[in-house]
Amino acid sequence: MQGYQFAHMETWSRQGGAVQNGRQETVRRNGQRSWSAQQIIDEAERVPDACEHVPYTGKKPLVLAGTCGSFDELRKAHEAASTIKLSFPYRDKKTGKTSTRRRHLRADTHSLYTAVISLPVTTEEALSDPEKMRECMRVFRMAKAFEKRRIEALGGELAMAVIHCDERQVHMHLYGLDRTRGSVNALHPGRAALDDFRERHGALSKRDTNLFAQSKRAYCDAMREWQRDLHREVFSKVGLLRHGPKRARLSRPDYIKAMQAAEERASTATDLKDIQKFAEAATSIATLLDEREAINDEREDAFDTREIRLKGFAEILDTRGAVMAQTSRHTTQLAQKTAAMAASFDARGAALDIRQKDLERRETRTDARHAEADKRDEEHARRNDELDASLAVVEAMTGGLVVYDESGEQPELRRAATGKSSTAWANFLVRTKAAPSAAIATAGQLSESLAALRKRAAKEGLAEARTTALAELRDAFGALGKASASLGSVHQFALQLIGRLTGSNEREVAKQKLDDLTKGTVNDIYKAGVRVSKADIEKKIE
Repeated sequence: MQGYQFAHMETWSRQGGAVQNGRQETVRRNGQRSWSAQQIIDEAERVPDACEHVPYTGKKPLVLAGTCGSFDELRKAHEAASTIKLSFPYRDKKTGKTSTRRRHLRADTHSLYTAVISLPVTTEEALSDPEKMRECMRVFRMAKAFEKRRIEALGGELAMAVIHCDERQVHMHLYGLDRTRGSVNALHPGRAALDDFRERHGALSKRDTNLFAQSKRAYCDAMREWQRDLHREVFSKVGLLRHGPKRARLSRPDYIKAMQAAEERASTATDLKDIQKFAEAATSIATLLDEREAINDEREDAFDTREIRLKGFAEILDTRGAVMAQTSRHTTQLAQKTAAMAASFDARGAALDIRQKDLERRETRTDARHAEADKRDEEHARRNDELDASLAVVEAMTGGLVVYDESGEQPELRRAATGKSSTAWANFLVRTKAAPSAAIATAGQLSESLAALRKRAAKEGLAEARTTALAELRDAFGALGKASASLGSVHQFALQLIGRLTGSNEREVAKQKLDDLTKGTVNDIYKAGVRVSKADIEKKIE
């Protein structure tokens, strides 16, 4: 590759141009346009209307990933780096106390580092000659590796590289970030040297002072050092010159000779490296061959020993073969017997499957009957609670503990003013809690009869008749409650006895009879409870 190197670097801020007198400048001091970092990334991606100097083709540029693999990742990384919060010391002028405060990075702080590497190869030549394109890619990879080492040593990161093949010269853009400090001045050799000079010498005075000239000289020296390092590590290896013909003050023929000499030196250096690598490889191969020859000698000795052992193994194998033949015949006979047993087991398994399905159907019917019995038990328990609540109401109302009140929207039972026994009242509440509706209904039936009874007792002094009637009612309701409570236990015990019968038909007939008997008994208990009506109570009291 003939020609001279071209490398340039620049930094950009999130805001773009500086704000002067309330107006944002669109041109820098050096005459360049004040691009923002976002615009720089858009131009690299070839976003429509972001790069007017290049016709839009819709083709995406080639991306060499660093810490970011795409332009979207680069935008997010730059946004994070340009909006970090920095800590700085603060001294209160009134109190003199020193503290630490935090603030966001300024919008005009340069937070995106860029560099461009251009080669003396036209895009047309590179696209038409694969060998030239491979050579260009080799130079770009060396330059990317050089910048990556340099930037990481300074505390930054090489985000990505982008190769453009849509302009006159083939070139590559490099993008760097500093997510810790936000500012990328430390990644720019010239700006870093300028900041170091200002830190050592204080604020600069006028632009025409000697101190200002020294700071500019420090800036230029640092940039020349970067160009020299880049030439030594990258461009000199492909035959490119450090300076162009004007800078070196060479005539055209001398400059062509210089380019040819540089290319020959690079080619010779490459050839020498290849020869050195070949010699090292040949030495390594010879060493490996010697080692392999020694290993082969050892393996031949081992093979001789193994041949002797294999002869003995052959005799043993012949004997074992005869035994295996006899064992094979025996195994065949066992396999036939096993097949017959397997067929028998399959038949038995099918029969067991049928029996299992029958048992599952019977279990389903049994579960349904148990569920029905549980429902009947719940019904019996509910009726028992209603009978017990009704009996508690009868006892409480006849004893003067409870009064039936119809003055509200709904009738209710309340404690009588004369009722002094708190224990009796608590027992009454417990007994009527399970069936409050039945208690209210019974109280309504007893209310008028008890009122008439109290009047007659007051007039005729029939206290004994009232006591007798109360005892008879208590006995009647007590008997009904016991019958209802014991019915569920008797039904479960009868089911256990029926389950012990051997014949399925006998069990079915016995269960049917038990169900009929249970239904009849429940109906009798219910009818007995219903017969104790308001008229019967009045008749017994009279």
